[in-house]
Amino acid sequence: MFDCRFVPIEPGAGRATAWMRLNRAVEDADPVLAACALALLADDVPGDAALAVVFPDRSPADGWEDAYRSLFSHSLDHNVWFHRPTATAGDWQLQEFRCLSYSGGRGMVAGEVFERSGAHIATVAQEVLVRRRRDS
Repeated sequence: MFDCRFVPIEPGAGRATAWMRLNRAVEDADPVLAACALALLADDVPGDAALAVVFPDRSPADGWEDAYRSLFSHSLDHNVWFHRPTATAGDWQLQEFRCLSYSGGRGMVAGEVFERSGAHIATVAQEVLVRRRRDS
């Protein structure tokens, strides 16, 4: 559904930064559809910032394949503040997230979304649940 390219970050930082875009073009003339697309994309990377706290020796750019064998993550609350309409809904967006707090399997993550031009288009806050899989 979307393309995600993580930016390498120092392990242990509790951060995740990625360039993201939809695989299919979104009608740029429809600002509501563009906002929905942004909200969908912004629901993915916060989980990686929380996992970066759980696995401090890894970076999201390393991938989480081994982590997902034993854990799963899920968003509990997902809030997006739209600051301005995005110029091109199907274009690359830079998403930068940091885990502000992690305790009891819950991470509080906050971050920003930027257009390629550098314009700050949204702020995101998300609570992420991380649990061990029953079969692991």
